[in-house]
Amino acid sequence: GADGARSKVAADIGLPYEGAMDIAGSMNITFKADIEPYVGHRPSVLYWVIQPGANVGGIGAGLVRMV
Repeated sequence: GADGARSKVAADIGLPYEGAMDIAGSMNITFKADIEPYVGHRPSVLYWVIQPGANVGGIGAGLVRMV
């Protein structure tokens, strides 16, 4: 239940927060692609995609999940 800055559990017990929340959004895009040429040497089910100079966790960062 303590799942980040909007956690009901953390709010109910008065857990203090430090820092400012980042502006971020979320979207899901489903696509089919053979990315083996790019990641075949490091197989996984999750890959981060980050735009150089982007604020990680905000705009410019994403996660590719294999389904």
